[in-house]
Amino acid sequence: MSAQLEAQIEQISLEIERQKDVLQKLESDKIILQRQLNAERDPLARLPLEISSEIFLQCVPLRPEFPSGHSQPQPHLAPLLLLNVCHSWTDIALSTPALWASIRVGFPHPHPLQISLRGALASQVTSAVLGHSPQLQSLRLSFDADDYDVEDLGDRSYELLWSVIGRRIREELPCLQALEIFGRVDFWPRSLMWLPVRRLLDLSPNLTVLNIQRVVFSKNIDEEFEFPRTLVLAHLRHLTHLEEFDNMDISAPVLETLHAPTKSLFTESFISFLRQSPPLWKLKLSGGWDVGNLHDSLSLVPTLTHLESSSSNTLFVKELLHFLAQNTQIVPKLATLQIEDVSNDDDNSPIDILMPLASILSARRGGLQKIRLTTSSSIAILPENLAILRQFSADGLNIHVGVSQGPNILSFAETQVKDKVDKENTEESDGEDGT
Repeated sequence: MSAQLEAQIEQISLEIERQKDVLQKLESDKIILQRQLNAERDPLARLPLEISSEIFLQCVPLRPEFPSGHSQPQPHLAPLLLLNVCHSWTDIALSTPALWASIRVGFPHPHPLQISLRGALASQVTSAVLGHSPQLQSLRLSFDADDYDVEDLGDRSYELLWSVIGRRIREELPCLQALEIFGRVDFWPRSLMWLPVRRLLDLSPNLTVLNIQRVVFSKNIDEEFEFPRTLVLAHLRHLTHLEEFDNMDISAPVLETLHAPTKSLFTESFISFLRQSPPLWKLKLSGGWDVGNLHDSLSLVPTLTHLESSSSNTLFVKELLHFLAQNTQIVPKLATLQIEDVSNDDDNSPIDILMPLASILSARRGGLQKIRLTTSSSIAILPENLAILRQFSADGLNIHVGVSQGPNILSFAETQVKDKVDKENTEESDGEDGT
């Protein structure tokens, strides 16, 4: 009896599934027919796409109002509303790219903003973004886009810089703490007018970080009359500028760290800047090839505790170490010396750098606490120099010397020496056994 009931239930279940399929097919056919009927009755659907698209575009409000807390379009407003009427309207809306070619940029107050602008931007974009300039915390301007021709890159860069700063930003930027300006990496540094940058700095009383790379500034005579005074960046603590300091009439009385090219050490503009910008404690130099007159520059930063140099050749590093060893009254508080990626004129010979390194350690004993030196090729190892470095390391000085991305030569060389001694002892033992 139970088996018969189960069979009947199974048969009914199969019939229910069959009827569901029939119902689903009927509903699908009804939807198709309804769409066809709507298309017959809807005058908009019978119009050419160009006309119906233009009608849809006219439905989009010029200045849509969004409810508080919403930063995206609402479904009861065009263009999203046009997607929810019928299938034919959806097809028209999705076939009209201009409906979706603009965006609304909304930033809930008072959250800070970090904005990056790159390339030749339309004025509408800069207007929309920089309309919230009082909330700016970080601004990055890059003039390295591929859509520039080399010949007019300077003019186009200035055009963007002026449109962003000179025309769009009118009020003070109390929240702006970091400003970055980058030129194109694979060409010579770009020349930009100082005027718009000066105005932006004038509007940024709380700026703490300024990073300028691959850009040099130029002035016209009007700027000399408009800005006769030196601009004081009262809160600037970190400055990176990898080109000449010419035409940058600024001072930074609380500057702590400075990253500059080594060649700038010998220019009057850089020395003038250092005179107005104590109390520097960290200086990073890039691309050292000639020490020149180090005395004039380094004597202006007696508070310096951290000195760093990168991408320098062997001659420059040797002369720098010799200068610091012979002039201990210069930067007397120096505690950290970091020299990265030292190159050699002769790639086939090891870099002889340990002797001048040992001399500065001896001259500044008790002052230096950490020294790091890396090279792009192998280092010449002399046992007497290595012994001096090991003694300082044993006394507590933090020393790392080695090839870039390689191990510390102190421990590595010690292993090499031990292996060499073991090998010599083994050979002597084998010789005695043979005798």
